[in-house]
Amino acid sequence: MRICSCRQTLAELGQLQPQRGAEMHSDHPVIRLKPKTNAQRVRHGFPWVYDNELVTDRRTKALRPGSLAILHDHAQNVLGLFAVNPSINMPLFVVVFGGI
Repeated sequence: MRICSCRQTLAELGQLQPQRGAEMHSDHPVIRLKPKTNAQRVRHGFPWVYDNELVTDRRTKALRPGSLAILHDHAQNVLGLFAVNPSINMPLFVVVFGGI
């Protein structure tokens, strides 16, 4: 198992900047929070997201455990880069917070 530092992960992502409502150009899939979910907890450093807080469509369920995804709130603001494991009740674990 290879563990990357946050600096290596940022270098792999390139120059992605969070932009409200803008489409992100990345190789990572985007996962969204449900509209009524409060994103403040994630913005303030909470290290995971529960499955009942996510929009779980067939693309989200098809992600392989350990893959990386970008998390958006309901207004399409970037919350961070997360490791995905759709088979458990806390499917997202933070890799990089905020502006990636």
